[in-house]
Amino acid sequence: MSTFFIEFRDPLFGAILFFVIIFVIAIFSYWFNRYKKREDYKHLDRFLKQFNTPVSKEELYVLITKGELSEKTWLLLAHSFIKNGDYEKAIEIYSELLKVGNKDNYRDTLFLLGKTYLKAGFLVRSKTIFL
Repeated sequence: MSTFFIEFRDPLFGAILFFVIIFVIAIFSYWFNRYKKREDYKHLDRFLKQFNTPVSKEELYVLITKGELSEKTWLLLAHSFIKNGDYEKAIEIYSELLKVGNKDNYRDTLFLLGKTYLKAGFLVRSKTIFL
């Protein structure tokens, strides 16, 4: 059998074979890594979509009326929405707090709602709240 495969005795053939095997392993590793990254991003996107689902007004009303979170917590959440530029969610939270929340902080919540309307560009609504 060694007479048929004379290349096995050649040291240059062994070096070439060694580098070809390393090249094939490197290519396989690269493509496998790309595949795994793509799968990881899909799982991460699915996980993050759970938190980006908008809460309906009914669900928000139920969450606020349960009383598990204090009114101050809801105000901080609305403030963080304003900082991120998501004025619609902050307006919904302030509106629900005005309906359900504590009457001691009614004027402060109304003032914050007016400021949010002003930042969102609803000038007429803001004006009616401030008046």
